[in-house]
Amino acid sequence: MRTRLLNIPVKLLTSHKYRKISLIVIHIIVFTLAYFVACGIFNNMKIQRDWIIDLFLPPLIIILPVKVLIFGLFRQYSSLWKYVNISDLVGICTSAFFSAAAIIGIWHTMMYTMRAPEQAIFREVPESILILDMVLTIFALSGLRVSARLNIEDSLALSSTDRKNLLIAGAGDAGEMLSREIKKFFLNKYKIIGFVDDNPDKLKSIINGFEVLGTSEQIPDICEEYEVQEIAIALPSAKHDQRRQIIRLAEKTNAVCRIIPILAEITSGSVKVSQMRKIDISDLLSRDEIKLDTQHIHSFVNNKTVIVTGAGGSIGSELCRQIAGYGPKRLVLLEQAENPLFEIEGQLQNLSEMIEVSPVIADVCDRERIFHIFEHYRPDVVFHAAAHKHVPLMESNPGESVKNNVLGTKNVADAADQHKTGNFVLISSDKAVNPSSIMGSTKRLAEMYTTSLNEKSVTNFTTVRFGNVLGSSSSVVPVFQKQIDAGGPVTVTHPEMTRYFMTIPEACLLVMQAAAMGKGGEVFLLDMGEPVKILELAKDMIKLNGYEPQIDIKIEFTGVRPGEKLFEELSVEGENMLPTNHPKVAIWKTKRIDSSRLERDIEKLKDVCTGEDEKQVVQTIREILPEYSFEAEVNKDG
Repeated sequence: MRTRLLNIPVKLLTSHKYRKISLIVIHIIVFTLAYFVACGIFNNMKIQRDWIIDLFLPPLIIILPVKVLIFGLFRQYSSLWKYVNISDLVGICTSAFFSAAAIIGIWHTMMYTMRAPEQAIFREVPESILILDMVLTIFALSGLRVSARLNIEDSLALSSTDRKNLLIAGAGDAGEMLSREIKKFFLNKYKIIGFVDDNPDKLKSIINGFEVLGTSEQIPDICEEYEVQEIAIALPSAKHDQRRQIIRLAEKTNAVCRIIPILAEITSGSVKVSQMRKIDISDLLSRDEIKLDTQHIHSFVNNKTVIVTGAGGSIGSELCRQIAGYGPKRLVLLEQAENPLFEIEGQLQNLSEMIEVSPVIADVCDRERIFHIFEHYRPDVVFHAAAHKHVPLMESNPGESVKNNVLGTKNVADAADQHKTGNFVLISSDKAVNPSSIMGSTKRLAEMYTTSLNEKSVTNFTTVRFGNVLGSSSSVVPVFQKQIDAGGPVTVTHPEMTRYFMTIPEACLLVMQAAAMGKGGEVFLLDMGEPVKILELAKDMIKLNGYEPQIDIKIEFTGVRPGEKLFEELSVEGENMLPTNHPKVAIWKTKRIDSSRLERDIEKLKDVCTGEDEKQVVQTIREILPEYSFEAEVNKDG
């Protein structure tokens, strides 16, 4: 019954058909009552027939039309009371002030022009009544609108029977915005329990009607006491460690943890603070926002022709998106797979119509085609991201790894050299350090070739190494997610297996930063942070999906695969680390390479790859790279 009664004013105020008429009628009633009360107060609240006939009724002929007109000019009949805020209340005050000023002006004009005021039908109205009428109008309409909003919110809340109890972590600007947006748009979905915040000055304070209940350390207790079903982390500018701590505390509860968008997305207006998403593994593994020398990167690619090979891959496509933000003259997308190329081309065209995007289907192993592309586009900058990178697959296909990672790199590098490209950036891997796999050894040979070529070329050849990226097509993360979605088991090769991880955007940002700093010949190493145990990564992903490891989802150990190391390394023997101007980027100064010998070795490797003798390919790589470890030696402890 109560819900039905509440719905009557709600329908009148929210219905497009009746809203404007209803608001005009409500305003006329308020104007009339406000003036009546003002007259009553002026007459000591004694209701007498004389002042009602002389002081109240006749002036309404002027007061009501003037107020209705001026409030209409200030669009007071168009506002939605469901979303009333400070600006609406300011509008009421402005309308009431100008209405009072207009009425007083009209009244004085009438009194001045009348020759015999005593014979007039209008009795002079004291200004104090009109000022009092203005104040009462403001209070009445403001109170009515706020009450209507609360009434509407109450009716929406009562109409929903499955609202989730929500705790907001963070009582700052983002938390306040989130609570306000939920009250506006999601009252039928969430019931806000309150806030938690580590600022002691905010404890027990009230924000938008909700209390700051405690600190983040109290999240498990608060969730239990208030039966919290979801936790929203509203800390877009907080340090990553702080957000990670809250996620860890949330894991001790039965609540689903969500996070609001990053600060840059909120301030840009591209997303709303209420567009929360579930926590994913990158929230646990990623680090604080990287500070870039954007001016340096801008000068590196702005108004230049840039080629990105492997443009449809995980790293290549993200590089393209970020490069597009710095205004290249032309962005050439070189990719052998048509579907990923079509997808990234569409994304870039949606991002900016000012950039000329040229999709090119080509295989880096096709030397003639690559040289033709360089002749046609004459690039200033090349990011070479095309590569075979799946370690176990390359162990069983060593010839293809050599063709793509070594000979393909040689083709692109030679084309850059011949056409006097300004800068060539090779995207490499931490697996190139003391390689134990075919994939790592071929990436190391690619590094060696571009570094040696730098010594005799006008092109600046630089290399950027980094570890695993989260979410790439061959990353362990999507593999684990598929296994979890299937109900398990999650397969881990070894309980002590560790890897360095970066998010794809983080890796690409640092690649661009390192590339802009390069003078030629450097091998840049990106700061990968702390190594992560794959077993712990698997457990975290299971928990983030709402399951308990080894109870709901089993974890099985399958043994170290061919070419894998238990621990990745970050340097090779004979290299010295040098600092740069950026804290996340270092330089490994390599030993001098005998370029003539290396070219002969690569030609030998090329000849071997034309056959089908995989053992001969592996043996040749071992002869060229003494640091390439035997598979048996690497895996004997696995």
